[in-house]
Amino acid sequence: MSGRWTCLLFAVALAGCGGGDDRASEAAEFAGQMRRTTSAAPMQSVAPSASAVEQTLDWAEFKFSELFPSVTGQKYPGVVFDGVQYSARAYSGPWGTRYLGITPDGRIFGLGDFTGNALQQYQDVQYWSAQVQADLCSSRPANCRPPTASAGMAQEVKVGAVVQLDGAGSTQSRGVTLSYAWSLTSRPAGSAAVLNGPNTGTPTFAADVSGRYVVSLVVSDGTSSSPAAQVVISVVGTKLDTLQGSWDGIGNGRTFRTNSVKLGISVSGTVLTIQTESFFDGTCLYSASLTSSREQITAGTYQCSDFSTGTWRLTDIQRVDQRDVYLNIDKGGLTQRVYGMSAGGGVAAKPAATSVSSLIGTYEGISTGGPFGTDRAPSIQLSVAGNALLLTIKRFFSGTTCEYAGTVNADGRTVTPSTFRCSDFSSGAWTLNEIRSVGGSDLYVSLSAGGELRRTYGIR
Repeated sequence: MSGRWTCLLFAVALAGCGGGDDRASEAAEFAGQMRRTTSAAPMQSVAPSASAVEQTLDWAEFKFSELFPSVTGQKYPGVVFDGVQYSARAYSGPWGTRYLGITPDGRIFGLGDFTGNALQQYQDVQYWSAQVQADLCSSRPANCRPPTASAGMAQEVKVGAVVQLDGAGSTQSRGVTLSYAWSLTSRPAGSAAVLNGPNTGTPTFAADVSGRYVVSLVVSDGTSSSPAAQVVISVVGTKLDTLQGSWDGIGNGRTFRTNSVKLGISVSGTVLTIQTESFFDGTCLYSASLTSSREQITAGTYQCSDFSTGTWRLTDIQRVDQRDVYLNIDKGGLTQRVYGMSAGGGVAAKPAATSVSSLIGTYEGISTGGPFGTDRAPSIQLSVAGNALLLTIKRFFSGTTCEYAGTVNADGRTVTPSTFRCSDFSSGAWTLNEIRSVGGSDLYVSLSAGGELRRTYGIR
């Protein structure tokens, strides 16, 4: 065989499979030739993907169009012999029929006038992959579009959270593995945030200061790069020195499920002090140093009246309804949740922020009203049957139980109230200002009824 044909054979012995005309006689001839051959060459270590097989066959038709004219090519999904499936293409013309075939493990076979009508093996798909990829834009123009980067969905997180980015939505058409290049293009003043794993698909960074972070992503398929995609991360935080004050409140307890708590927060210089006082669980004093942003603490210790001491960290602290304060303290794996409530009204007409069905349950908590401005609410029940909502709040000192009925709207987050009635014989229409989860498990409700703005917080 001449050197020219030998070169062609090595180049075109690349086969792919797909759908097409099922010509049984030609398939039988191909199988008959296979019966007389042996597997001399070793398998490649990794079986080729279906797309790699198809790409290499298209490349052979492009590179050697006179030998393998695509206009005459017939595709065979598979020819089975001795339990092994072979994919093939056949090219018929004045020369007879020429075949290109490939086994599932990647070995490549040629048959026809160019092989002396004897089946011959010519390396495997992996051997030719570099040339196939180099010519891919010419052989398969549709597979030569630049990749598209996706930096994921916008997020809103709290200060101190570790933000997880995700570029899994990025796409490419070449059938190769994408490379990633993330960059933190904008961050708030005072932030020292840096990306961890900027060349991976899922980098992270610590949101150390509240504000707006902009992250960009460019992906590459080895030949071309995508335009940059951006995602905005909104980080919310509270200046801890703006939370100073004292409140009557409720907290989860050791002795009982919930306890009435006196809560005090103060800041002196860069030192934050939190005091919780409970009749059953005693008094605890928490102190910590503030970061320069005054939105987080760097170190904290506590001591309690039961002589327990140790370190602590502030898992969450936030204003609720501009008057109250919620905090979550981690004491070496023990969680202390405290809600401090101010007497009187709050801010009405806030949008609902939580799926109502996720709040169904029974709570114990605190409510505005009563002879002391705030009142224990030993029983708070929220139920939904179909789309009918019923909220029942029992207040301890005032001795009243009120039921608030309404309909959950189609969005699942808003409610159309109907009427309320209480054990003190008051009744009428009511308005739901806000209902949402606090700290991921507790309930906050703000409603207007009987000319009064009533706020309730419950611990599940």
